[in-house]
Amino acid sequence: MTNTYENKLSTVKINHISMHLTGDRILDVGAGHCLYSRWIGEHYKTTDVTAIDLHQPSEIKNFKYFNLDLEQPLFFDNESFDTILAFDIVEHINNEKKLMNELFRICAQGGVLIGSVPHDDDGFLPAYNLTFKHRSDITHK
Repeated sequence: MTNTYENKLSTVKINHISMHLTGDRILDVGAGHCLYSRWIGEHYKTTDVTAIDLHQPSEIKNFKYFNLDLEQPLFFDNESFDTILAFDIVEHINNEKKLMNELFRICAQGGVLIGSVPHDDDGFLPAYNLTFKHRSDITHK
């Protein structure tokens, strides 16, 4: 990884994306700064990447962005995406089941959901550039 933004990416997550990315319609849910959206757009040129979050990123490059509230139904058609990324977002949602049902609805048959959530045993996470401040993050539900 050579770009400055790539230094903020987790190699564990990049490896999972690289191993499991399916199809060319990609959704990054709760994308934050859209680092993974950008990475996929740069490394998988034929993909159509869409990022969604409550806060617009400072830079939108190689992907589409929509400002959406994940507590509300998503406007996407059924089976709109081949791969859905949901990194460290579910713990911020009041109704996790509702969100997961929406993600399954918009995930194409044979598609994949690649996700992660924080874990209480987080001492090993910083070495992998993974989330480790969840206990002090008041947005976690």
